[in-house]
Amino acid sequence: MRSLILSILALFVSAGVLVERAGAGNFNLPVKTFGGKQLWADQKVLNDWRIQQSVATGHFRLLDPNDVRRAWGTLEAVEASWEEQREAIGKKSRVSLRVLLLHGLGRSRDSFSGLKGALQDRGFDVEVIQYPSTRLSLEDHARQVGSVIKDWQAEEVVIVTHSLGGLVTRKMIELELDWRSKIKLKSIIMIAPPNKGAAISDYLQKFSIFGAVMGEAGLETRTVEAEKLPVPDVPFGVIAGGKGDARGYNPLLDGDDDGVVRVEETSLPGQKEFLLVDAIHSFIMNDPKTVEAVISFIEEERF
Repeated sequence: MRSLILSILALFVSAGVLVERAGAGNFNLPVKTFGGKQLWADQKVLNDWRIQQSVATGHFRLLDPNDVRRAWGTLEAVEASWEEQREAIGKKSRVSLRVLLLHGLGRSRDSFSGLKGALQDRGFDVEVIQYPSTRLSLEDHARQVGSVIKDWQAEEVVIVTHSLGGLVTRKMIELELDWRSKIKLKSIIMIAPPNKGAAISDYLQKFSIFGAVMGEAGLETRTVEAEKLPVPDVPFGVIAGGKGDARGYNPLLDGDDDGVVRVEETSLPGQKEFLLVDAIHSFIMNDPKTVEAVISFIEEERF
């Protein structure tokens, strides 16, 4: 009991010191936000609380699990507010395994709602990182995600990706970021990844609006760019979407596809497992067959 009281006192003292040094941020009304779908990059994530930075203005904010803004201003001020909220945020003791979910181009962390819930029901420790997929480059996204996870209290991490998230993960491997010296990357599960680039991006790049809407990372899904990325150096499995025939969902694409990515574009040399799921690109990550396969690969490295 005495140690618990001392820990609580230390927490309040440290939070008070930070507030005294950095301030408490700008005047804040605890308003509901959209959670930072495309213009915000997570800088710190714990128990669905998150510190985010705006790619438009550069300022920071603190969001609670309901996406209500609890503070905003400089990084130092928002971190001070984070410490003030520590009791509500809670802590996570060091875990043996954490599952990271990385969304795709133009999507957000909300797109993983079904898969995330299923993994948590299975007992996995899960975090989802939000990155502004249409605003910055693959390298920017890779460095942001690496910065978030480098201080995680976990021995191993499994990364589960959807679409562009697979390329972000491969970029993280290419850059050899320092988080890998602190946390072991156990395996990767890629869902509908344009691993060989996407023919649809090769076509759409001719129109300036594609780059304007999908950003630099969208242009990096072209064949010539995606093929430069390294093959993962850990066990990985690939789940592709398609009908299982020669036609696919998109009549503009040759061969089987999920409406956006062709089945043949998802594979990489060295993949340990491959699975075709009859689902379209936007919803494949929450398909029951996908969820079952993801859980199986995390536990046994097979689909």
